Amino acid sequence: MPKAMRIAVIVQQGVFRASLCAALEHYPDVDVFGVPTIPERSFPVEPDIAIIDLDFQPDNHRELLRRLLAVAPNAKTCIISFRAVPATVRQCLSLGASGFLLKECTIEELYRA
Repeated sequence: MPKAMRIAVIVQQGVFRASLCAALEHYPDVDVFGVPTIPERSFPVEPDIAIIDLDFQPDNHRELLRRLLAVAPNAKTCIISFRAVPATVRQCLSLGASGFLLKECTIEELYRA
């Protein structure tokens, strides 16, 4: 059996974080865990992919991505947000994010991304 993708779901709101984790757990090639914020030193397990909710974070997107790269330099990053301001999307992608999705996406779209 192939190795499962380790996905960190970084979402402050507990119900939304738990819902995303539960929905992604239905995919057999996913090992998902949720955290409210990017940890200071390291994740419990190094993620292959980090899904970051850009809304309601205490730091701006530049600081979030800087902190993520510091603790998980090899993780691919997918940003999710309520809205996509073109300048913010471009900045996130230029700072290392691999993708940017709106929260109106389906779980299938998030999984494929």
